[in-house]
Amino acid sequence: MRVAVMTAGPRGDGAPYTGLGHGVARAGHEVTLVTHSRCEPLARSAGLGFHTLLMDSYAELRSERGDRARSLASRLAAEDGVAPVDAAAATR
Repeated sequence: MRVAVMTAGPRGDGAPYTGLGHGVARAGHEVTLVTHSRCEPLARSAGLGFHTLLMDSYAELRSERGDRARSLASRLAAEDGVAPVDAAAATR
């Protein structure tokens, strides 16, 4: 069976999927991890195939559009009394 596992989060999101994929591959299946290019060495070291996502969410978070989205999210969170999480800062 061929299995594709996709995640768009930071390395912390990708690492658990490499463990899962490695177990599935050891069971005799062909596994490809689909995520950011920075996770390719991790996927390859786990014996998985790799395919890069077309969009780099890290770069997107740090772009002008990402700044506007974070600003809007912060304002909406404040209106709801919720403390926002700065995803761009978490990926630095």
